[in-house]
Amino acid sequence: MGVLSALAILALLIVVHEAGHFFAAVWQGIRVTSFNVGFGPVVLERRSRGVQFALRAIPFGGYVAFPDDDPESGFDPKDPGAWAVNHWVPAPTRCSYWWKQ
Repeated sequence: MGVLSALAILALLIVVHEAGHFFAAVWQGIRVTSFNVGFGPVVLERRSRGVQFALRAIPFGGYVAFPDDDPESGFDPKDPGAWAVNHWVPAPTRCSYWWKQ
C-alpha cells in the first residue's frame, strides 16, 4: 500500500508541475500539442481542442510538447502560436512555460 500511495503522490505532483507549464504556455498564446504524465507507450489518451492528454506506461516524469519541438510535424515556425516566435518575451515569462536555448 505504501508503494501505491507514493506513486499516486508522485503522479499528482507531476500533474501539478506540468499543468503549470501547460497553462503558462496556453495563456501566452503558445500552441501546445500534448500534455503527458509519464514516458513510453500511451496507456490512456484523450484529445481535446487539438491537444493530446496522455497517461503513459512509465510514471516517473512528464512533459508538455509544442509543435515546433518536432521538425517533422509540418508546423510553420512563423506561426504566431509557435514557441520560436514567442522566444523574445521577457526571461521570467519565458521561464514559466519552457526553458529552451
